[in-house]
Amino acid sequence: MIPADVEIRVAVDSDARAVAALDRESAEAHLALAPDFYAVPDPADALDRAQRRLADRSRTTLVAVADHLVVGMADLVPLPPPEPGGMVAPTQTVEVGLVVTASHRGRGIGRALMEAAETRAQRDGAELLTLSA
Repeated sequence: MIPADVEIRVAVDSDARAVAALDRESAEAHLALAPDFYAVPDPADALDRAQRRLADRSRTTLVAVADHLVVGMADLVPLPPPEPGGMVAPTQTVEVGLVVTASHRGRGIGRALMEAAETRAQRDGAELLTLSA
């Protein structure tokens, strides 16, 4: 269930700065966990990446908006099918990357984004979701 003061919608090009900021916040949290593996991207590079992601029509980014601010996102990325000849059956799979800004965690926004991602992926024909949080 979506919290009453939150709107979940498909991201648009003008959301790129907010998406980049969420990516950087997520990177900072990951960096604290594994500094030898993660890095915080330069703001300009994060913005460029966000713009490319939002322009890529093979993927869908959903954003959660509260108080006119983007406070979370779910990025749905179709994965390639398993290689022929392997033991995994051909399955249309979508990876979901999920992030909610620290200031808005604990309010059900992540759950609402995940539910919206599941609905969108199913509508688009996905049979399996994987989560990256």
